[in-house]
Amino acid sequence: MLERIKQEWRIFVAEPPGERFERHHERKRLLVRTLAGRVTWIATGVFFLLAGIVMLFTPGPGLLAIGFGVTCFAQESRRIARLCDRSEMWIRRAWGRWRSRDSSRR
Repeated sequence: MLERIKQEWRIFVAEPPGERFERHHERKRLLVRTLAGRVTWIATGVFFLLAGIVMLFTPGPGLLAIGFGVTCFAQESRRIARLCDRSEMWIRRAWGRWRSRDSSRR
């Protein structure tokens, strides 16, 4: 099972930014999955989303947990997968602007 997760991660990382989540959604959609498996992913997403919201007000990586919860939902919803792709591109652009601004100050 761990090897399957590693392989899926390698495929996910190799995808071009801005298309990763939707392509991952499509790969998962084509697999024959049980209702119990789908419910488990949704429950995992709900758990991490709620835990992340709690961690926003208490010590812990709240934004990271929220992001993980949303990506769990992205496996089940094309709209959320597209939102994750757009968010990834927005974060990459913002990070690039911040890095270039930080470099010019030195």
